[in-house]
Amino acid sequence: MPRLGPGLLASLLALPLLAVPAGAAQDSPQPVIVLMADQSVPSPFGSSLPGSAVRRLGLINGYAATVDIAARSRLASDPRVRAVMPDLPVKVRRPSTPVGSGGPGRASAAEAPPGVCPSDPGKPQLEPEALGLTDAVRAQTLATGKGVKVGFLADGVDVHNPEFTRADGSSVFADYQDFGGDGPNVPTDAAEAFGDASAIAAQGRQSYDLSQFVNPASPLPAGCTIRVRGMAPDASLVGLKVETSDGSANTSTIVQAIDYAVNVDKVDVLNESLGTNPYPDPHNDPFSLANQAAVRAGVTVTTASGDAGVAGTVGDPAGDPAVLSVGASTSLRLFAQTQRNMPGLKGFVSDNVSALSSGGVTEGGQVDDLVAPGNDGWAVCTPDTTRFTGCVNFNGKPSPVITFGGTSQSAPITAGAVALVIQAYRQTHGGSSPSPALVKQILTSTATDHLDPSDQQGTGVLDAYEAVRAAMSIQDGYGRPAAQGDNLLVKQTQLSATAKPGAARQLRLEVTNVGAGTQTVTAANRVLSRTVSDQSGSVTLDVTSPSTPRWTSGSGTTFAFATTTFTVPAGVDHLDATMAFPPNLVNLRLLSPTGQLSAFSAVQGTTGFGHAEVHSPAAGTWTAIFDSSVARKFNGTIKFDFRSSAYAPLGAVSPASLTLAPGRTGTFTVAVATPTSPGDLDAATVLSTPQHRLAVPLTLRSLVTGSFDGVLTGGNGRAGIAAQNVNYRFDVMAGQRDVGIGITLPGAAHDQLTGYLIGPDHQIASRTDNVTAVDDNGRPTAFASSIQSYRRDPQPGRWTFVLELHNPSSGVALTQRFSGQLRLNSLDVQVGAVPATLPAGKPATVAVHVRNTGVATESFFVDPRTSALGDIDLVGDRPAQGLPLPLAGPVAYTVPPGTTSIAGTATSSVPVEADLVADSQLPEALGRPTAKYSATEVQTGTWVLGAATVGPNPSGRTGTVDFSLTAHTQLFDGSVTSSTGDAWLLAVRPEPPALTPLVLAPGQSGTITVTITPKAAPGTLVSGVLYVDDQNAFAFTGDELRAVPYSYLIG
Repeated sequence: MPRLGPGLLASLLALPLLAVPAGAAQDSPQPVIVLMADQSVPSPFGSSLPGSAVRRLGLINGYAATVDIAARSRLASDPRVRAVMPDLPVKVRRPSTPVGSGGPGRASAAEAPPGVCPSDPGKPQLEPEALGLTDAVRAQTLATGKGVKVGFLADGVDVHNPEFTRADGSSVFADYQDFGGDGPNVPTDAAEAFGDASAIAAQGRQSYDLSQFVNPASPLPAGCTIRVRGMAPDASLVGLKVETSDGSANTSTIVQAIDYAVNVDKVDVLNESLGTNPYPDPHNDPFSLANQAAVRAGVTVTTASGDAGVAGTVGDPAGDPAVLSVGASTSLRLFAQTQRNMPGLKGFVSDNVSALSSGGVTEGGQVDDLVAPGNDGWAVCTPDTTRFTGCVNFNGKPSPVITFGGTSQSAPITAGAVALVIQAYRQTHGGSSPSPALVKQILTSTATDHLDPSDQQGTGVLDAYEAVRAAMSIQDGYGRPAAQGDNLLVKQTQLSATAKPGAARQLRLEVTNVGAGTQTVTAANRVLSRTVSDQSGSVTLDVTSPSTPRWTSGSGTTFAFATTTFTVPAGVDHLDATMAFPPNLVNLRLLSPTGQLSAFSAVQGTTGFGHAEVHSPAAGTWTAIFDSSVARKFNGTIKFDFRSSAYAPLGAVSPASLTLAPGRTGTFTVAVATPTSPGDLDAATVLSTPQHRLAVPLTLRSLVTGSFDGVLTGGNGRAGIAAQNVNYRFDVMAGQRDVGIGITLPGAAHDQLTGYLIGPDHQIASRTDNVTAVDDNGRPTAFASSIQSYRRDPQPGRWTFVLELHNPSSGVALTQRFSGQLRLNSLDVQVGAVPATLPAGKPATVAVHVRNTGVATESFFVDPRTSALGDIDLVGDRPAQGLPLPLAGPVAYTVPPGTTSIAGTATSSVPVEADLVADSQLPEALGRPTAKYSATEVQTGTWVLGAATVGPNPSGRTGTVDFSLTAHTQLFDGSVTSSTGDAWLLAVRPEPPALTPLVLAPGQSGTITVTITPKAAPGTLVSGVLYVDDQNAFAFTGDELRAVPYSYLIG
């Protein structure tokens, strides 16, 4: 059985360890993952592992178990154990569904645009459109996925749906298991699971009439029939239900499902259309580590990048180099079928990068590997809404087909293509399977370059046919099999370099001719940097006015719209369309000069920003349609900008060309320089032959050494995910007193910003927001134009700063620039000396002088602590007793600095599971009944504690639960007060003393008076630390600026 390699072990060990805090009481058990020291042999523990709920993690040499603190201590000291780490949970994304769209007036059922319905209802149109866009129909003449097992993590599914039964009566499903705990047959939305299963292996044996699906307000002619077939119809499916009723799955559930898929079901491919967007995102969480282990075991893992737009929103576990990260391209036939009343609609053009596809450069400098159709397609469903609530049509009635989209569709489409590649390789290589790394090389090397930026398309759009041909042509060391086709294969699927600004770098790119004939390959770098045209302006849209033109969509929603036109000149590589407006739901759609729907903004929720793009746009007069549902009552000005651009050369590649015989490999040297300004540059190294063009992503990142700047745009409104993330990295040498990052906007701020300062240990060292006021519901209403982050005594190494722009975007402007400044040892805090001897009971004062050297107004205070560590009970934001089940909470708590562990307990008369999570999504811990998290220093600020009854619950459970949260932290010093008060007392006192911080604008100075009143007996030696902190009131966080130890003898 494959075991974890040294690299994965190092990643596992980077996780926070469950150290036992000094002086901690023996406490309730908590879930852990026990990693064995020797990964080359089976674990020596077997059934003797202490604790309960023991599960062997066969994919890695370790166990998941629930153990108490004494057992954790014994395990941690056992030489056979490498590490004991928390078993953390993961929240599950929901698949995207299309936002209603359409055109003016009512279209008759006979006016369907070309390609929407079949000419003969007896010959149903093959769906999803992805089959044609990826050339899968031709690929299926060479391979059908036979003999390949594909697993997928999702919600519930009906394995007995007719489309999952083959013509011979056998089931497409080889296995279907529940890991969520509430059973495989509980009512579930099911859209994700049906969508995944359909995309991979639907049989296409049934006919469905779309005229029965759409709303009568936007009719289709009777007999608009389709059939739904998967990418790999002969593949076997393994359904892994990991979601609970609230749409979440904890880490051990997912790890267990992956383990089962790899070691029990022996899957070849594993699809994951789920994930999170944590800060930070180093891919060393157990979910990512399990994926890495699966890859080492020979399983190709496909992951959805997310549906939050192109501005740096790729989630986790996507973005991990070990997996295939898949973004979404457009497949607009469904929109032409269901939204036929769109103004001026005469057809559609697919294969552009979808506006919903999460893209951009990740924190680790990666981009999506490729894109596949995901906006949108058809999937089969079982029309029993008592079991599968998502199986409904646009009339709200049960339906045997549903719309399915987002990267949730793109990932299983790619997983199906992987199955084709594996079968094709096996049947030409004596039954041996390609490694996941080779599969990734094949799919990325054969993707179709559509001239989209690499941080959005990766290498391009999935091409199943060319991937299968390449798999059948890769030769072994004996010249077999016989080559066919004319493809290339690159070893390095992405190129990247990180260095100081302007640093020269040479990168190696190896390419192999896997075609049947000799090929001459030319090479050059490109960057999308030359603006060809730029047209901006505004339109007014009042959906409440009866005079505003309207239309009704296929879902029965009435929209009002406005239009404008713009000109695209000849010779353009790329068109970007952007709009900004007062936050609402407003759509932007682009019609080509011939009336072809080419792109739309794919908003995912309330926002003030929209974006759409088209590669190789046709020259001529284009039409932009701006629309919003009448029910949304939008009335405002929409700013727009239409910019066309072209590629320019970058650096050099040598040699300029290589002539390669079949099976031969050559090497190009890519000579580039990092950007002259800090930040990321997205480019590509393009390899061309007369038959193909392969664009290898090239990401160049310049380190911050002082000042830097960037541009904020906006996002598509995807709930719970950033509108935009901008990443910067910098190095800190040993011995620095403090590090600070300041961000400044040149004008008034209208959007919420958060800055995350992340240390080399991948922990958040500082988090700060620019919110200055909130409404009665706690929603931000006013914002500062600057933020400032600090960290005292920074660790040496490479640091990261992430600037997050929150949804919804304000829509005040299309773009807004910001500037930043990295400074070391810039804090100006002076603390007076504490006398060596102080009389008992008599107050003594110490002056703390502070000058604000940052760019933002800061609130300073003193946090006095003793030198001792101990356990203290934290105070919730509301009563935490007698909360009703089955779902209780959450209750919010403030975790103060200096904390090494926290334990949240849910006490109830029925079995419950506690869920303890930081408000940045990670870290998170589950436990029955206590959830615990430990680290060198637990993340400061707000954590929330909730609970749910433990399933399965065949008849339901009710009751109440009491919450408590204990922190092991540096104890507060009751003998020391200050003129500012201590913000962190909020964590431990229901009614803390009023906080009166020293508020200083940049450049201002002030003094805090600290009063020490010795309370111990004479002769006692007292020691402690005066921490000088700043406070971010909205985020309930703060930075420790100075730590001043002191001691005195009580006289």
